[in-house]
Amino acid sequence: MLIVPFLFKLPHSSVESIMLYSASATLILNGMITKCGTGFIRVMPLNVYLLLYVLTGLFLAVSPWILNFSHRIFMPHLILGTAAIIHGLKRRSEFEEHSYEE
Repeated sequence: MLIVPFLFKLPHSSVESIMLYSASATLILNGMITKCGTGFIRVMPLNVYLLLYVLTGLFLAVSPWILNFSHRIFMPHLILGTAAIIHGLKRRSEFEEHSYEE
């Protein structure tokens, strides 16, 4: 997500870039405080982290239309947001399967 503005030569202060930077920062910071392998502080339960992951992906996917920049660019936001949603839901189902086995 962080390299997309460079790849598409988006202005760094544009709404399009700020959305990608914000989503990236949200996912990185949430990953740092979650109770999984990537967490440093380990205060956020994994199921809350995965919910925020999916919600961040959802907002990223629809942001071009909500923030009215879909006429300039929307595919990177839609693709990365959808990928985050799918990844978060897949990890959530894996988490639920493992939590029932323990």
